[in-house]
Amino acid sequence: MAFGAAALVAELILAGALASGRLSITLMAFLAAGVLAVAFAYPMATAVATLILGATVFHNAWFAFSVGPLDANGAELLLGTLFVVALTKPKYRTWGGIAGVALAVFLGLLGVSTAFAVSAGEVDPLGSFAWSRVFLFFMFFYVVVRLFGDRESMRYLLGWACALAAASGLLAAIISFASGPASIFQDPSQQFIRSEEGLGIIQRVRLPGLSLAYALFWYGVVRTVQTHGTSRLLWGAALAGMSVSILLSFNRNMWVGLAIGLLLMIVLSGSLVRRRLVGALGVIVVAIALLASQLGSDSRISPLVERGTSLTDPQSLQAESSLQSRENETEVAWEVARENPLIGIGPGVEFGASFFEATAQGVWVRVPQFFLHNQYLYLILIAGFPALIAFLAYLLVSLRDAWSRRLRTPETAAWGVGLASIMLSAIVAIYFSASDMIFGIALLTAAIYAARRELEATGPLSDE
Repeated sequence: MAFGAAALVAELILAGALASGRLSITLMAFLAAGVLAVAFAYPMATAVATLILGATVFHNAWFAFSVGPLDANGAELLLGTLFVVALTKPKYRTWGGIAGVALAVFLGLLGVSTAFAVSAGEVDPLGSFAWSRVFLFFMFFYVVVRLFGDRESMRYLLGWACALAAASGLLAAIISFASGPASIFQDPSQQFIRSEEGLGIIQRVRLPGLSLAYALFWYGVVRTVQTHGTSRLLWGAALAGMSVSILLSFNRNMWVGLAIGLLLMIVLSGSLVRRRLVGALGVIVVAIALLASQLGSDSRISPLVERGTSLTDPQSLQAESSLQSRENETEVAWEVARENPLIGIGPGVEFGASFFEATAQGVWVRVPQFFLHNQYLYLILIAGFPALIAFLAYLLVSLRDAWSRRLRTPETAAWGVGLASIMLSAIVAIYFSASDMIFGIALLTAAIYAARRELEATGPLSDE
């Protein structure tokens, strides 16, 4: 009876919307209500779906829709509904402790700088929203700590995240080596997939799932060591997929981050993991030496070796155009940031840097640049020094907890190392203001806080 009445009401509403010419808005409202109902009933499945749409193989144009003058995508819709669930029906009544407060302060200061930029006429509201909206993905931190803040739930969610990262790595390998369906997953504005001079034998592939692979790589290592039997095989396969994703990205900052992360894991991860890592390191060194001695210029993996060995040649690195352009943008941005130290200039405001971009007709034009590769300077530029301090507090409090003696286990050590690696790479790569990497940061910091909360509630965690 109730279902029939609801269906009748829905039909009447749709009929009225069709007659008034507002069908699209009404359908969007129905869709949002349906998604919200599913999120209330199945929050974990909705969180996994959010990761699928936001940090695997789909760029922002996938599952996009318009709401008046604004556009949105599926990941944003799902995250918004999850935040409503976390706000109204939390499993844990917490906002993430000091880390959560620091993150809220950062987002508030960013909002203030955005409002000042718009009110001053430096940027129109839509332009400012376009460049500030990405930071709203940090709401995922609050979603996780309020809905999944226990060890079992965190392991389940992180396990899914690693599986999705591994699947992205498998697709990256298909695209790179087997001439897979690259055009389907290509984002023209981001260039996830491209062939470059010097990389012609294989394609450089950087799907969004790469971010999860980088953030959770060491967690995958720890789980591979900790588990046995079928579970170890599955975790080993996931780790292999994540490794492939990082290799095919050709991101040298990630390679350096993993090298430094290895040293940190040897120091922090405990005796069992340390022994396995040292043994694995010896095998890897021998394997790389043997491969390098046998490689020719026509080898399928020679571009990877050449890309890696370029890190040992400072002169060639300094001469690369990408590094020169980053040095130029940093100099320009620093001068502007020094003139606006308290609230910055706001996101989406021109600061004097530019770059060349190809149009649909193949003509190269100079366009203003609204981003910076040095993410620490970028936060100062758009929101001021106080915002950077608040954001660093969010990260550093999480690192402190992950590596503290009373909390540290191989898992928490791995979360901290993943976070530290991202922080290191953010000096030269857009990692604090990219939605896919924000998911990784939010997962790591939320997992660390959940472990701390559980420790305070039940006592020390077991070191498996």
